Amino acid sequence: RIGKNPDCSTVTARMLSASERRKNASHILKQMGLDRYISLLVTRDDVVRFKPDPEPILKGAIVCGCLREECVYIGESPFDIEAGVAAGIYTVGVPSGNWPLKSLEEKKPDCVINDIRDLCSIFDKS
Repeated sequence: RIGKNPDCSTVTARMLSASERRKNASHILKQMGLDRYISLLVTRDDVVRFKPDPEPILKGAIVCGCLREECVYIGESPFDIEAGVAAGIYTVGVPSGNWPLKSLEEKKPDCVINDIRDLCSIFDKS
């Protein structure tokens, strides 16, 4: 959740929308040591339609108790970007190596960053 003047040092990952099943996603997060940063998880087990449909993203906002205007969605695939844009949520593309930059830009995210660490610059502009 971000306010009008977010402090980037206090922005934390709260919710992950994963295309994996919950058991798999939870296992992967734990193996990577990221489970302590993600307090909420929406997986393919929680929705009827999957990305690029916006349902997982919209459900994530509801689970977080946030309005669309308070959310930032970060995606690494064209399917992620398409879902975020369709959900009407500020969408950031981050090329991961699996998808070329052009494939993300074609889906028209609000912005594209080259490195996830560049995310703070987006919050600083708010």
